Amino acid sequence: MMKLLNKIINFTKVKNIMGYEFPLFKVAEIEKDINISKEAAQDGQNDIPRTDSRTFSICENEAIAKCDELRQKEVSNAAKYLASIKDLIMNQGAELGKKHFFLNNLKANIEHTITEAKGKLSPLISSFKTEQRHVQNYKLEHKISREPHTLTPMNILISLGVIAFLFYFEMELNTTLLAPAMADGELGGKAVASAVAILNVFVSFGAGYLLIKNIHHVRKFKRRIAQFGLFIYALFTIYLNGLMGAFRASAEAALKVKSYGKEAKDKAAEGTESTVDKVAEVATEQGNELLWFLGTVEFGIYPIVLMFVGITFAVASLWDGYLFDDRYPGYGKVGKKRNEDIKEIERLRHALSSEVLLTFRKEIKDSSDNRDRLIKVNVTEWSKNITNLENTFENYKRFATQLDDGIDHCIGEYRGINNKYRKTAEPKYWFDDNGKMRTRYYDLRPEKKDPEKVFPGYASLYLKKDEIDKELQMYQNKITEEANQYLSDVNTYQEEINKVVSDIRNKHEVNIDA
Repeated sequence: MMKLLNKIINFTKVKNIMGYEFPLFKVAEIEKDINISKEAAQDGQNDIPRTDSRTFSICENEAIAKCDELRQKEVSNAAKYLASIKDLIMNQGAELGKKHFFLNNLKANIEHTITEAKGKLSPLISSFKTEQRHVQNYKLEHKISREPHTLTPMNILISLGVIAFLFYFEMELNTTLLAPAMADGELGGKAVASAVAILNVFVSFGAGYLLIKNIHHVRKFKRRIAQFGLFIYALFTIYLNGLMGAFRASAEAALKVKSYGKEAKDKAAEGTESTVDKVAEVATEQGNELLWFLGTVEFGIYPIVLMFVGITFAVASLWDGYLFDDRYPGYGKVGKKRNEDIKEIERLRHALSSEVLLTFRKEIKDSSDNRDRLIKVNVTEWSKNITNLENTFENYKRFATQLDDGIDHCIGEYRGINNKYRKTAEPKYWFDDNGKMRTRYYDLRPEKKDPEKVFPGYASLYLKKDEIDKELQMYQNKITEEANQYLSDVNTYQEEINKVVSDIRNKHEVNIDA
């Protein structure tokens, strides 16, 4: 912090701050403007001013008037400049003098955060307690000792992904196995494979979800229904996939008949007995596919593989359906709302701590930034403007001295030339009270020399350089001390709020074992 203060002080000292710049007084231009050499010579030849004269000559007064006209013009310009910074100085001084750090806004934000969190947590706790009673009652009614497993978006996504994968993979694999034996080739194979895959995958998933779960049911009637349903499902699945294999086997046999029939037709003229016998032999291999389980169809290696692939995928889909939601029927649905309440309660509890912590961290950072801004901007700007005023006053002192010396020089030039041409004795006002010739001919009156009297409206703001440095250091110390005290108050308040937040978190903690 001290390094920053030193940088600010050095900045205000080093920066080129000038204030209003008065022009350099050019005596020669005044002398030329009033033609002082000519006027002095003519006055001297005419013995003007007279020996007994006690006032300045017309030419001398004209020189004084010209110089004062220039002074008044620059005073007017300087006053406009000072007016432009006066309000800035006063406003900046007032800004620096007041208190800058308050706990009210921070307290309001924290209290709003806490009130909002409590307003959300209270009804959630009530909802949780209600749903927890439902879960407990369901556990007692159905003799379940574990907690329910409920669906999450991720669970749903995984299950649907498994179904999609099984369907696609079975369809492609069945198409590969069926296509070579199909009259329509791959297109026909894909149509049949898709239909069987739909039945295998989706019916199996439904059976797993609706039937296997009910095997665990506490009611005997539902267990029996589920067992019967699974028995029917198993028969259906075996039959369906056996039918698929039988269809492949029959398709293979049909292709053979077609192939051998063509060969027999081509060689009928030759009367080749073996070819005709082959046609008859293959034709007898074809049976009723719907009754494949009676041995009406002869299975080859590919039909058997096709059958077991279908059954395997059906079992996988069956298991996926069983694991979808809780394994006990209806238990997942009962626990879903309760678990959602738990999740939201935990989110709000953690969010309260995080939000309060972030609010305090932001306040500490903002306060430090505000302190630095006040020192770097407000103090610096005040120092610059007050220094500009001080420099303007000092510049005027130098300008008034130049003007004073310039008038004196003009008058000295006039009297020197005038005395060369005069025939009478010098005027009395050229001499002091002791009768000695004056060496200093003119001096501005104090009210025209003193900037505090020339610019009375700004005199109250005027500070000397050492006073500015002292005031600057005072403002910097005030802001720093106020900021440090405020940060200490913030830390104390944070400790109080941390206890409040801890109490709220403990009060709204959920316990599913209670």
